[in-house]
Amino acid sequence: MSATLRDSALRYGRAIRARTLDLARVDLEGALGLAAYYGDFLHRNHLGIYADPELERELTAAVESRGIPDEPGRPGQGVLHLATEVYPWGGHTRVIERLVGSGLGEAVASLSPIPAPVHAALRDAGPAIAPLRGTGYLDTVRRIVSVGRQYGAIILHIHPFDIASAVAAGILARRGVRILLYNHADHGYGFGFSSAEKILELSKYGWDKGRQRHIEGRQAYVGIPVPSPVTPKLDRKPRHILISGVSPKFRPFKGANAATFIEILVDQLGSDVRFDIVGPRGHERPFRELGHRARRCVSFHGLLPHDRFMRLLAECGAYVDSFPQGNGTGFVEALVSGAPCFGLDLLAGCSYADVLRSHTLEELVARVLAFAGGASGAEGRFEEVRAAVRVHQEPSACVSRVRSVLSGGVGEGLPPQLAGARCMLDFYERYWEASGKIVISARAAARLSASLRFWLLAQASRELERTGFLEWGKLALICLAAAAIARK
Repeated sequence: MSATLRDSALRYGRAIRARTLDLARVDLEGALGLAAYYGDFLHRNHLGIYADPELERELTAAVESRGIPDEPGRPGQGVLHLATEVYPWGGHTRVIERLVGSGLGEAVASLSPIPAPVHAALRDAGPAIAPLRGTGYLDTVRRIVSVGRQYGAIILHIHPFDIASAVAAGILARRGVRILLYNHADHGYGFGFSSAEKILELSKYGWDKGRQRHIEGRQAYVGIPVPSPVTPKLDRKPRHILISGVSPKFRPFKGANAATFIEILVDQLGSDVRFDIVGPRGHERPFRELGHRARRCVSFHGLLPHDRFMRLLAECGAYVDSFPQGNGTGFVEALVSGAPCFGLDLLAGCSYADVLRSHTLEELVARVLAFAGGASGAEGRFEEVRAAVRVHQEPSACVSRVRSVLSGGVGEGLPPQLAGARCMLDFYERYWEASGKIVISARAAARLSASLRFWLLAQASRELERTGFLEWGKLALICLAAAAIARK
C-alpha cells in the first residue's frame, strides 16, 4: 500500500474527530456516537494512533457540564470490574473471572447482558450488574456513573470503541473514584486512557506504546492470570494437533500461513495426522487454500465456550497457536494444561510461555515434526517454562500486583523475560498496510443517525474523488448497508 492511502485514511479520521468536537457543542448524543465510530475506525485501521486523551477529556467535560449532574456524598468502597461485554469464549472474560475468583473485586458490571456460563463462573463474586447499556450514549453514561460511584475503584475492561464507559470513567475520576484500565486492546487504538491513574499492562507490545498513548509513568505490569488446572493424565497422541485463534488472526503475513503449515505437516506425517481448529469455521480465506487431502485431516469447530476448549486441550497431543497473530491467553493456558506448545514469535512478550515460540515458519514446522516423530528431551523444557508461569502468572500473583497499585504503589515494570522477547513492534501497522484495505464496520455506522451516515458518505466520496482509491467506494456502499441495518 502506498503512503497515499494511509494519508487518505488519516484525513478521514481527522475529519471525523473535528466533526465530533463540533457536535459536542450542540448535540452530545451525536458526538458520542461519532466518537464511538472514530474509535472503531482507528482500531480496525492501524495508522499509528493508539489513543486520543484530548478528545476524551473534551467529551467528558462537555457531558459532565451539560448531561450528568453531580450527586452529594463520597464514593463507596470496594472494587468494581466494568466491561463493555463478556463472553463465554476467548481469553478476555477469563481475566475478569480469575481476578475476581482470587479475591479482587466486589462486583462485575457489563454494558451487555451476561451469558449464563459467565454468570456461573462469577457466582461467588458478588453482584453481577447488567445490562448497563441505556437508550442512548448519554443514558448509558448516566447509568454507569450511578453504579460506579458506589465503589472506591473501578477496573475498566472495555472495548476500543466504548466511549460511554470512557466518559463515565472520566466523570467518576473527577468525583473521587479511582480508575484503572486493564489494557486488553494493547495492540491498537482504544478509549479510557485519559482518566486511568494506572494502565495495567500485560505485554511488551502494550508497554512499548506508552509514549504514543501519552501514558508513560502510569503503566504497571500485571500480566495475564493463568490458573493451574487439574488436568487428567491422558495418553496424548503426538499427531493430534489443536490450533486456536479467532479467524482474523490467521490472515497470512510475509509467509506466515497456517494453511501452508497444515499442508506441510500432512505431506510429511501422512493422513493419520489430525487437526482440531478452534475459532475459524473453514470457509475463511486463509483456509480456502487447503487441498482435499489436508482438509480431510482437519475439523473446524468455530468459537467454543471455554470449558469445551479446555476439554480439547486435555485431549490433544500438541497445541499450535494461531499465527501470524498469536493468543496471549490461549498459548499459556495450553502450556499449563500440560500440552506441548508451539507458535511463532512475531508478537511475543505476552507471557513467560513465549520463550517457546519459533522465529520462522520453517523452524516451527521442524519443531512440530520432530515432536510428532517422537523426539525426546522437549518435555523438560516445557516443564521448566510451566514452572515459571506458575510462579509469575498465577492469578494470586497478578492480584497482588493490582493490590500494590491500589495501595499507592507505583507498580511493577515490564519483566525482563517479556522485555527481551522478540516482538515486531510495528507489526500491526505493517499488517494493515500489507492488506491494502480500509476497514469499516457497517454495524458501527448503523448506530449513527441518518444525517451522520450521509456525512460519512460525503467524506468517503470526497476521498474517492481526491485519490481514486476504490476502497472509498466500498466505504460508501458500507454506509448504505448501514442504513439497512439501522432500519431493522
